Formats: sequence, structure tokens, C-alpha cells
Amino acid sequence: MNRVETAALLAAIGSVDSRVRRQLGDPQAAHALIDTWHEALADIPATTPGGWDIGRAARSYYEQAGDNSARYWAIDPHHVMARWADYRHAAIADHTDPVPPVDPDHEAAWRRALAARRAAVMTGQAPPARARELGAGGPAPALADTLSGVGRRIPPEAAALLAAAGVGRRRHERPEIAAVPCRYDRCRARRGQPCRAPSGRLLRDVHATRKDDYAATLTAPAPQHTGATP
Repeated sequence: MNRVETAALLAAIGSVDSRVRRQLGDPQAAHALIDTWHEALADIPATTPGGWDIGRAARSYYEQAGDNSARYWAIDPHHVMARWADYRHAAIADHTDPVPPVDPDHEAAWRRALAARRAAVMTGQAPPARARELGAGGPAPALADTLSGVGRRIPPEAAALLAAAGVGRRRHERPEIAAVPCRYDRCRARRGQPCRAPSGRLLRDVHATRKDDYAATLTAPAPQHTGATP
């Protein structure tokens, strides 16, 4: 801030704190007070594009819930400096580095551009660059068909056949699989009985061999009946 901005800040503080107002009422004391505050806050801007306002920062000293400091001591420059440090920390934490407008193959220039943008954020010359969030409207129509197949390794036709065969469902979701016995050596469940673990515990699913045998019954060709034609 320059001296004019510093004097305006102290005048605003004096409007809510009679101790500062009395100092400003004495020309010699006012001159010394402005010098002290300007020297301490010269590198802190009055406002920034990111939302910093030094007037609000000073006023917050008098609005602290549960803190009675303002009743006993007038605000000092270090109180404002502490709030500026908090703002800088929050701003850089909220900042996402945008892609620098330089050739990424020039590593030194790339690093300088990143450092310059971060410095601008921390000094209040530029607001934090926030990463854009995905909107709630979903993907663009041109990408909808492409995205619908991402992550699907099984074609829809094959998935429908597998679903009809009960593949991918557990035993309790497809009781029809019990129509075939289990030929796993350590189970040997009969038709209509659930599969068991070697310990005798009932399984929620069935053994792989039973699944294969059940699937084979669905794909086996229908028996051909031959006979004399009347």
C-alpha cells in the first residue's frame, strides 16, 4: 500500500476504535502512526483480484468471537500481516497450475512461467487458477456413444447370452443351476443341492465345473427324433 492508502486504512480503523482515533487527532502522533503502519504494510496490497481486502482484514480483528484482545489492545500492523499470511496460504493451496503458454520442451522457460504465476497468486497480483469441475449435463452428444463402450470388454450380444446362462450371478440368484450335479471332487453335490466347501460350509456360489456343465446344457443341440413317416 502507499501512504495515502495507509492513512485511509487508519481512518477506517479509527472509526471503530477510539484509541486509534485519538492518535490520529494529534498531527505529530498521526504522522508517526502512518509511518509505522506504512513501513510494515508497504508490500501488502489494499485489495486483490482474489478477494483480499485489507479493510475487512483489519475489521476482523474487532469481530473475533471468543477473543477479547480488541478490548485491551488496539490493532497493530502485525495483526493485519497475520491475516495476509493466511490469505496467501489459502490462495496458493486453492491454486491449480494452468498450462504455461511456452514450449514444454524448453524446461527452464516452463519452470519460470510456473514460478511467475505462483508468485503472482501469492502476492495478490492474480487470483488462484481453480481446476474446472465437470458439469452436471454429462458428456457432449458426440462423445456419448464412444463413452458408453468404455470399460466394456464383452460385446452386448455376448453379455446377453451370458446373462441368459446365469454367468455372473450367484447361486442364490439362479437356483436353476442346481438342475445339474456338481462333479467337483471335493463337493459332489447332487441335483437340487447347493455346493459346499471342503469344510462342509454352504457356498453362496457354485463351483466352476458346475457352471460349465450347466452352460453346456443350454448350448447342447436338441435331440433328433427319428421315426417312420406315417
